[in-house]
Amino acid sequence: MIVSLKSEKVDSQIRLINTILRRDGKFINSRFCFFLGAGCSISSGIPLASQLILILKKLIFIDYHSSINSIVRQPSELIYQYIDRIDSYILKYEIDFEEFVTFTEESFLKQLKRDKQRFNRYISDARNKSNLKILKNLFLQDSLYGLWFEKYSKTPRKRQALVEEIIENTEPSVSYILLSQLIRNGYIRNIFTTNFDDLISYSLLLYYSEKPKVYFHNEIAKYINFEGTKPNIIKLHGDFLYESVKNINSETEYLDPNMEKKFLEGLNNRDIVFLGYNGADESIMNTILKVRTENKFTIFWCGIDEQKLHWRVIKLLNETNDSYFIKIRSFDDFIFELYNQIPEKNEINIVQKAKMTEIEIKNYLDSFNKKRLKRSHKICSEEYSPTKVISEGQELLGKIDANSLTIDTTIKYYRIINELNPNTDWIINNYGVSLLKDNNHSEALDIISEGLMYHKNFPLLWYNIGIVYHDTDRLEDARIAFMKATELHPSFANAFNNLAATYNSQREYKLALSAIEKAIHISRNGKFLVLKGIILKNQKEITEAIKLYDEAIEKQEDLLEAFLNKSNALRLIKSYDLAEEFSLKALLINSEHEYIYATLSQIFAEKGDKNNFYYYLIEALKRNYPIWRHLDDRAFINYKKEERFTDLLKEYCPINM
Repeated sequence: MIVSLKSEKVDSQIRLINTILRRDGKFINSRFCFFLGAGCSISSGIPLASQLILILKKLIFIDYHSSINSIVRQPSELIYQYIDRIDSYILKYEIDFEEFVTFTEESFLKQLKRDKQRFNRYISDARNKSNLKILKNLFLQDSLYGLWFEKYSKTPRKRQALVEEIIENTEPSVSYILLSQLIRNGYIRNIFTTNFDDLISYSLLLYYSEKPKVYFHNEIAKYINFEGTKPNIIKLHGDFLYESVKNINSETEYLDPNMEKKFLEGLNNRDIVFLGYNGADESIMNTILKVRTENKFTIFWCGIDEQKLHWRVIKLLNETNDSYFIKIRSFDDFIFELYNQIPEKNEINIVQKAKMTEIEIKNYLDSFNKKRLKRSHKICSEEYSPTKVISEGQELLGKIDANSLTIDTTIKYYRIINELNPNTDWIINNYGVSLLKDNNHSEALDIISEGLMYHKNFPLLWYNIGIVYHDTDRLEDARIAFMKATELHPSFANAFNNLAATYNSQREYKLALSAIEKAIHISRNGKFLVLKGIILKNQKEITEAIKLYDEAIEKQEDLLEAFLNKSNALRLIKSYDLAEEFSLKALLINSEHEYIYATLSQIFAEKGDKNNFYYYLIEALKRNYPIWRHLDDRAFINYKKEERFTDLLKEYCPINM
């Protein structure tokens, strides 16, 4: 098996943010280098490598397929308009398309097997010869980007033209604008990137009149000055406007010598933060290892899930000192949180310099603040089985029902189905639900609100708009929406459950109990027992709450929350050994749940076991446990003045708390 990441290598984004913002005098303008990958540009409309590969597959398929009379690109047709027509065509010839892709990638594998030198180097780097089948598949997957580009065209100019066309009409997201302010204020001065786009330089120039120095060619790389007053953007794989852009395997196997030399120089006593980069690129990763042996610096590798890291990244972090995996929710979220902590927030002269309005920026920042509340008030959504036949779009609906699509594709298909069948209640509902699952509360609110204009008596629309309101902390609006859903559908158990959750958030415990009793009566099972227990616990009825958690456990309902809440309740009545037992049971279900570690830390704090208290508290903090919201908990009373505890607060609490 591929080796997994060591647990001690995982840390939280709060600590990284605090580290970035506590700049020392020596490197006040260049303490950190940032390394940006393709994942940073998704919200700006630039596709990931996997999405580019899919575009290439479609374009090449049309070139190779015999029936192309109706798929000739028009002179004025934009690339995405052309691809949309190709998508419709592929729906008719899906089997042909899949066979073409399978045959082509099998040919790629044969081609790769002949490249023994490169494959042997891959095996040697992975240090795992006992799993050749796994490594061969990984080798193929890592090579597909370059192989499909080469299949598209042997000519650099044609490949560059395609990249340029895909990128040229994109605009920087608000995240890039906020990143630009961080650069302008000196928190970041040197950026390495494998991206071809010019989103950073465009944002700096347009919004802040800051002209960075951009380096994308081996010959000009020698002139990079890391101590200069202007920010540096070093494009390791080139720029989309030039033929020298690197996108096939033979081009990305090694960095150009001057680029490599400057990479080494840039990390001379400067730490580096990786964002949106998967680490599959041999040239980059080998250079990092080489640079690491010659210079001392800290690596902060940001990502969403340490279980899905590329083996090159795992190897780098496990085998090098002072290197960490930082759990983030997304590039956009991380930049927002970093920006939110800086004291100097310069006004952007929107009227003169930008297309974006101040209202859009405010809404963007408000959206992330509301998502913070959503994370602690998450309510499940509900799909609705259609009872009406639709006139068009059955094939797309079948694909959605197969549950094999990404959320982006599901949203795209529902958008099409909704256009084909306007004002159909369950389609509008499911479209809104798919947006909710993608955390797109703003658009979900628009879609569901529009649906309610035509279908005021459809309970699911009220139910799901209630979820939008609850997630964005509009609790009174959520209460009204859930009540409306229960009035229209008196046996709608989930609506009563969510109404109870809303009352609980408003600390209206008697009303919450009344609503949850109705949900339990309707469902006639243990589905909602845990929430009732939480409400009773909030009313200090601990013994009754524990009985409900036990009943939920007996019925195998919501075990994680039942174990966790029972553990917390047992702690409150000082049954510490039992409390520890149920926290450990919860940990077996989800070893990444920050509140399980927090509960264990509180248990050991009250038991007087200082070592275990700090061990579990640090594990909770590394998983983004918001300790600043719980400092009044009795478990922390005896530790508030301890230097070690206050040091942890400085490390992990937001600076403005």
